[in-house]
Amino acid sequence: MLPRSLPVGLLVFTVVIAAKVSSGRRLKPSCIPFLEAEEVPARDMPRPLSGIMNLALHKRATQSSVYPHTLSSVAAKAVDGNFRSQSHTQRDAHETRREADLLTQSVIKPVAISNPLDCYRTHVDVKLFDSAHQSVMVESCESLLRAVYTFQFDSMPEARYVRVTLHRRNCLSLAEVKVLVTAIGEHFEENRLCHLKKKTTTSTITLVCKTCGLKCKSQTEMMRAAEVLVVLRLSLPAQPTSVDLCVLPATVHVYQNETCSSFHDLAAGSIDIAAMKGETENRQLIVRLKSSTAVVEESAASLAKINFSPLHHQNSAFSINKTSWQYWQVCYVDCKFTTKYRSSGGGWRPDPLLDPPDIGVALYKGLSQPLWVQLRVPRDAAPGLYTGHVVVTFNSTRLAPLILTVPVKLTVWNITVPTIRDAKFSNIFSFTYSHLGRYYGGNLTDDMKKRYFSFVAQQRIPGDTLFLSQLRPIEDYEILASQGAQWMNLIELNFAANPGTKISRDESYCRNYSQSQINRMMEVLVPRVAQMEKLGLFNRSYVSGFDESPAACEYGLRQLFGAVKSKWPSLRTVAVLNWDHMPTDLPVDVWVQIYYLYDASRAEAWLKAGKEQWWYHSIGPGGSKQLNTFIERPLIRTRLLFWLGAGNFGVSGWLYYAVNAWTSRDWAHPKRVIKRINNTAKTDWDPANYVWGPKKPFANGDGYFLYPGPEGPLPSVRLHNICDGLEDVELLRMLPEDKARNLVRQLVRSSTDFTKNPALMESTRRSAAEAVTAMLAG
Repeated sequence: MLPRSLPVGLLVFTVVIAAKVSSGRRLKPSCIPFLEAEEVPARDMPRPLSGIMNLALHKRATQSSVYPHTLSSVAAKAVDGNFRSQSHTQRDAHETRREADLLTQSVIKPVAISNPLDCYRTHVDVKLFDSAHQSVMVESCESLLRAVYTFQFDSMPEARYVRVTLHRRNCLSLAEVKVLVTAIGEHFEENRLCHLKKKTTTSTITLVCKTCGLKCKSQTEMMRAAEVLVVLRLSLPAQPTSVDLCVLPATVHVYQNETCSSFHDLAAGSIDIAAMKGETENRQLIVRLKSSTAVVEESAASLAKINFSPLHHQNSAFSINKTSWQYWQVCYVDCKFTTKYRSSGGGWRPDPLLDPPDIGVALYKGLSQPLWVQLRVPRDAAPGLYTGHVVVTFNSTRLAPLILTVPVKLTVWNITVPTIRDAKFSNIFSFTYSHLGRYYGGNLTDDMKKRYFSFVAQQRIPGDTLFLSQLRPIEDYEILASQGAQWMNLIELNFAANPGTKISRDESYCRNYSQSQINRMMEVLVPRVAQMEKLGLFNRSYVSGFDESPAACEYGLRQLFGAVKSKWPSLRTVAVLNWDHMPTDLPVDVWVQIYYLYDASRAEAWLKAGKEQWWYHSIGPGGSKQLNTFIERPLIRTRLLFWLGAGNFGVSGWLYYAVNAWTSRDWAHPKRVIKRINNTAKTDWDPANYVWGPKKPFANGDGYFLYPGPEGPLPSVRLHNICDGLEDVELLRMLPEDKARNLVRQLVRSSTDFTKNPALMESTRRSAAEAVTAMLAG
């Protein structure tokens, strides 16, 4: 599916050898002296470009002997990636050897390149061996100051082992032996190389040593050495065709039995993103090892890693740093059937996004693996077109790595998405941290708490808590304010008036409150309001209560909210109510209603009274054809929820009851941090959420959009679609109401009438951006 950065079957294979000893002391004449790596001037060091990887890193290594009285000079030191460590042999009687096992055998094709080296005159061999340890190639040279090595290989032997041999009775000290692989066409900077020398007529493998015409002015110059480069080209006839790779939108689920062809026109060979400044956009890279290939055994895994290039502006010097990219492995949870909503269960479904292992994401033959890629566009990015690429590297135990390049095109609109503090569409996605300690050794550290706060804020859902049964630490509000939270809950009034209440919607508690209960509530609120006023955060405060309470609780609601409004007329009051009749004189500022029960006439009267209406969703609606965020529901529905809200300008916010309510079947034994099963994409996480009590009906993914990972919070594919949806709302709310409504209706008309086409969503989103751009320019 993808254009590749290299000709079919060709990679560049480079052996890099560096040696060193400490300077500032008398050098032993029998050893090859080199300066410490940091003492070699940077201008003398060849700098490979991005996309180069080291095959020898942490592979098996042996040497003929180890320098006496130390364990720090073992062969492994020459393949640890650290130039400060070194392997060191004794003065062996005949020759000194150091060998690296690449754990792979490949076919070698001729190529020639040259690079400078400083060293004493001495005889060194670089030998290649096959898997049976039969010598297939020997290169040797009497090293000279500034020697240029040019290799011409007319045969194509297979090789697995790289051996460096120092002849005569000397010790061999190597800082590092690298075997580099890079795409053809990448190069070392020209001013760091001598001219290329290539022999065109040879019948045997030879090494040609030449000088660059430089003279040695001192012994220090003679010792200045960095790297020896041996560059080979590998011919890999099977590897490049063994992987299918394509790009898909973030609004589709990808199951492991699906291929790129399963998605027809949605599958692309490049990443094409258009975004506002400050916006995040997501894509999926789908990787699949073909079942017909013999590269990977049934029980073995190939490893995939992603590297990103900077994105360069087409018409200016501005670029977007590669740190703006991030990626995760899409993983799977085992969904079981539940009676709470229709079309539940279905087995292994994609949802959690786990950090990729350092060694790469494991790939198994015949199974697709989605890799979730996110780009966060800087708020100061110059508008216009950017280009770059994503490099996907595949490693196996049998062949040299395969490198595929995915082109990237980014269009940055001259529009800036509002911060969450300045958002036109508010939200309360309730986040609770009081139970997080059980996942991290029993105690929640301040660092971990802040990590969670920061994480949810990055998704445009600050860590506010709706169901606040007791006062939270005052410093929490300072954290929330610093992260841009628009609104912060002080307390849920039902709990403040009657501590120990199980749920605020219970009619036995909410029909009528005594004066002592009202006084108790005010005793809780008065000092907290004073603290918020002192911090300058009173205008961002609110109180909540009577969550989904029946109309029978109206009198109790008027008692508690009325007392608050009498004391603090400007303190916002928020209630989630689905009553058939909503009196406009209720002491409630924000009426939150489940979205599919919206009635335009009732909403109009409420808004005319100078109040706000928000929408919410939860376990309802549970119809199989309705918009909701269960794990089983198509991902596009998650994002379309917010488009539906954006099309109704009378709705000014969205509420969801919990983003991290991880409740297990046995409440006495909570769930643990999510982990992979045997290094696969399947996880040990039970997606069932028993929010109604142990052993009662559950919902898959209801009440949470993030996961507790070993090092902190982890996102889900649903969470990122929520963030994308909230950003879409901000774009649409920049347009006049009629224009925005017309665009929204192209995608979604009601909770059951909506598109299933991600391509239509993307084209409509771009049309909205064009309209905003034209409006701002005019």
